[in-house]
Amino acid sequence: MTTTNWLHSTRRCRTSFRDRLGITHFLADGNFSSYSYERFHEDIHSDPDPESRLDKLRQKWQQDTHQNLIPLLEQTSNWGYYFPMYRNFNESHCTTILDLEYGEIAEHGLVLRDFLDNIVNHQGGGMMRAYETDEVSDFENNHNWFYDLVGDCSDSINS
Repeated sequence: MTTTNWLHSTRRCRTSFRDRLGITHFLADGNFSSYSYERFHEDIHSDPDPESRLDKLRQKWQQDTHQNLIPLLEQTSNWGYYFPMYRNFNESHCTTILDLEYGEIAEHGLVLRDFLDNIVNHQGGGMMRAYETDEVSDFENNHNWFYDLVGDCSDSINS
């Protein structure tokens, strides 16, 4: 969605404030951010080191989230957001693909289900707006045998 479309959407949200809307994604994405940035940023596209390229993608994704997306959402009263750091599955930004595991923001005592309940099963109070700043624990504490199995299957298909 272009910035113009986002601005239009945020204006509409101000007039349709009864709808509760939410957005969530992992901040350490390497999948959608690759699609979004790699072709358009030569320093990312031409980087021969895969780890360095992934790090640049994640930095750009987080920069866009914090400097562009969050300020737009903050202009509304009916948009919530929930941005945990990382889940070790497919380098994906998707927080709700497969299951709701590893979507916690431990520093705030939140799990992904808390956000979904806040948006869908509203029982009063404001919109949940949270993001994770801890850039270490999710990378150390994020192993699941099922994710490994699915990853192995997709690696076999892509070989």
